[in-house]
Amino acid sequence: MIKQREKLENIAKIWNNYIWRYKFCQSQINFDEEIKTNYFGDILVYFQDTLELINNKPQKGSYRENIFYVIGLLQIVYVHQDLIKELLYIFKLDSDKLTNEDSRNINRNLRNELIGHPIRRAVGSGEELISSVIFGNNLDNDSIQ
Repeated sequence: MIKQREKLENIAKIWNNYIWRYKFCQSQINFDEEIKTNYFGDILVYFQDTLELINNKPQKGSYRENIFYVIGLLQIVYVHQDLIKELLYIFKLDSDKLTNEDSRNINRNLRNELIGHPIRRAVGSGEELISSVIFGNNLDNDSIQ
């Protein structure tokens, strides 16, 4: 994670020392009123903070710790996808080509099923049960059951 942290620090330096200061650099990105609030800095901090969580794997055999780790990891993947899409917008990159919605939805659906809606019912059709999900008791930091 040291390499990723260094890269994030370098990106922050370039942002603060060049893009934020020079009109030419600003003209090359979507430097609108929202970007002027410097929420880009918030995005970088969020990446840095969550890197620590990804790297902090619990001990094998600790079911409780592994539940929190897996839930946290799925949530981090979900959030990182949104942050990356926002970065693509800022830097005028075509997010449709670089973030294929189908591949994003695989992670999002898994996260929603396991964390957001572990018991899901159909809306408007008599509340029919669509799915229910529980974590298996052999859960560890390498797999989700």
